Amino acid sequence: MTGTAGDETINGLAGNDDLEGLAGADVLDGGTGTDTASYLNSSAAVDVNLATRTGVGGDAQGDTLTDIENLIGSGNGDTLTGDGNANDIDGDGGDDIIDGGAGDDTIIGGGGSDSLMGGDDADDLSGLGGDDTLEGGAGDDTLSGGGGGDLLDGGAGIDDLVGGGGADIFVWDSADLNIDGGGNTDTLRVDSGNADITTFGGTISG
Repeated sequence: MTGTAGDETINGLAGNDDLEGLAGADVLDGGTGTDTASYLNSSAAVDVNLATRTGVGGDAQGDTLTDIENLIGSGNGDTLTGDGNANDIDGDGGDDIIDGGAGDDTIIGGGGSDSLMGGDDADDLSGLGGDDTLEGGAGDDTLSGGGGGDLLDGGAGIDDLVGGGGADIFVWDSADLNIDGGGNTDTLRVDSGNADITTFGGTISG
């Protein structure tokens, strides 16, 4: 469901809807189902917060979001924030800052050098392209860096950390389950009472 350049209200149906208001101060109401607010066509960066139900910048300026569970950002450097639900958040292009908040979130950074924070609960974070920073937070998380030189910090919980093709830095505490460095030379920093630094290539499990 796509709006126009004016101020309007877009109401979702009973199923899982994709809502895009475009420019203007829009009200996006997903209704029942698992619904997505998209800002793919915004020519400027957006700052959208599902917890406060507000948006500023670009096509998000003045938007109000109700019963929206998922977000898709623009091709710019967006700031996207989840709420207490299980959110799917995709930053698309640009150097994005994405914070899932509480809930079991799935977060994709996209093409830029992104900062991804899972927050509480069990999250799945993917940096894809760029030199990304991924922080799992509490819960049992899965972090995948992608092609760049990424920093992956699982935080508390039993985590799976996968670096990819770049020269990555892993922050590993005693609760982490598995670390896969990928094909490059990576750095492992052990933060479980000691500050040891180990350099390795390929795959390591601990």
